[in-house]
Amino acid sequence: MKTNVFVDNTATVKPTMIVADQFSPNGDTIAVVAYRFWTERDRPIGSPEEDWLRAECEIKHRRTPGSVV
Repeated sequence: MKTNVFVDNTATVKPTMIVADQFSPNGDTIAVVAYRFWTERDRPIGSPEEDWLRAECEIKHRRTPGSVV
């Protein structure tokens, strides 16, 4: 008589926190803030990257891992 032995060799998945994803702004978020900066500057023609880079920088430095709120 043959005995079936089942071995549980499935991996246990533990939730992990990916810090980089939580604090990296996406394009939509940057666009909203950049648009606000652009309108605050009276909507000048040209240099959209100025507002985009400023928005990106502000969002990244708004809250970082280990910062005190």
